Amino acid sequence: MDTAKAIGIIIKNPEFSDVRSLEGAAHTKNKCVPIIAVPTTAGTAAEVTINYVITDAEKTERWYA
Repeated sequence: MDTAKAIGIIIKNPEFSDVRSLEGAAHTKNKCVPIIAVPTTAGTAAEVTINYVITDAEKTERWYA
């Protein structure tokens, strides 16, 4: 769900080139495209927040937005 949120923002805001460009508080002009997602676990609330966390396994870094 977090990846879908980031991609949805990039689709509507082409000035952001990739997920890494959204690191931190990215000031976007347009809202995310509508996302329909079904959570498979409980407790993270990823389906109801605008925030997301992306992990880069190669660099062992995380991006929060």
